[in-house]
Amino acid sequence: MSTTATILERELEWAPGEDLPYVMHLPGQRALALTIPAAWVVLDKTGEVCLRPPAVHWLDKLRALYSRLETTPTPGFIRVLREAMNLTQAELAQRIRVNKMTVSRWERGTAKPSDQAIKLLVKIRASALRRGLLVEADAG
Repeated sequence: MSTTATILERELEWAPGEDLPYVMHLPGQRALALTIPAAWVVLDKTGEVCLRPPAVHWLDKLRALYSRLETTPTPGFIRVLREAMNLTQAELAQRIRVNKMTVSRWERGTAKPSDQAIKLLVKIRASALRRGLLVEADAG
């Protein structure tokens, strides 16, 4: 599942200190238009636009929420999705009806979720999106 992101054509007009318009392309010819806060964007030595770690983590959370889950999720995907839904490992485990250590093992890559657990994860994610989420980046 490859996901690419591009900056809107307004990139040429962007200046440090301004919020950055951004489009995240998702599978299935879908796109998510965003505005990245100015504090999360800098210019590198060559003048290229660079995203700071909070922006990258925030985009990862959004990608986890809005990308289709067609195969077994990676450990990183499970962790980022859980964080995007503002759940602890214990809270996610309770909703999927597994032990907290099972979620921890999925996130470390020492175990893989069952097909039933993946179906529940998709259902929980869909429910969270319907209710609405405030997706925040980590401090930093």
